[in-house]
Amino acid sequence: MRILKIVSAILTLAALGVFAVSCGSSSKSQARLVYAIPDEGGNVDIAIDGNNVTTNLAFGSVWPSTSGYSSVSSGSRKIEVRPTGDTNASDDIINSTTSFNGGSPYTLVATGRVTDNPPDQILSVFSDDNTAPTSGNFKLRMIHASPSGGSLDVYVIQGGSIQGLAPNIATLTYKSASSYLGSLAAGTWQVFLTPAGSQAVISNLQYTFASGKIYTLVLTDNNGSQSINPTPLQLNDN
Repeated sequence: MRILKIVSAILTLAALGVFAVSCGSSSKSQARLVYAIPDEGGNVDIAIDGNNVTTNLAFGSVWPSTSGYSSVSSGSRKIEVRPTGDTNASDDIINSTTSFNGGSPYTLVATGRVTDNPPDQILSVFSDDNTAPTSGNFKLRMIHASPSGGSLDVYVIQGGSIQGLAPNIATLTYKSASSYLGSLAAGTWQVFLTPAGSQAVISNLQYTFASGKIYTLVLTDNNGSQSINPTPLQLNDN
């Protein structure tokens, strides 16, 4: 039985706090990084262009936080995810070059498994859309960062059963992000996860979404195992 973990990366979704982001500088970008590699076995440091920006980051955690971004110089930047305290580049879990456009916000997700043969850890980069939703509504996006999750359907409803309904997000694949759902009224909603093409529920979670807010839910494996974690990581985008 697969247990799905939604690492609520609600960049304004729910559990991770709301953060007003200013992206007005043409020389600076806004970025955050979710650490979602389930089998590395320890905490990590994150370095940009060789300089640590955070240390001792645990699985399922976000730099700088679930409700904010950090300012990053635009252009091509080297991103390293490495075991805490280890500055030997040959030991990097991820060593990736990423291009940032000035004035733009990004969510980076370190995922994959180091114990696969060959190891398949990767840094996925997603552009964020922090334009405000229409009056009385919220925006919601899902990022699939669960190596064990398979393709998923996502239902977002206000109570009742999903039987006979079409998914709001269909066939969400690993290492991908959905489009933003933007015509949903603020209030309490149920988020159901099922295997793509099936209505067998893997996870059913309840969230309260505020008017004018933008949320991202990040789905990850359980720490140290090959199963989806039932509590998505919620990030708040604005």
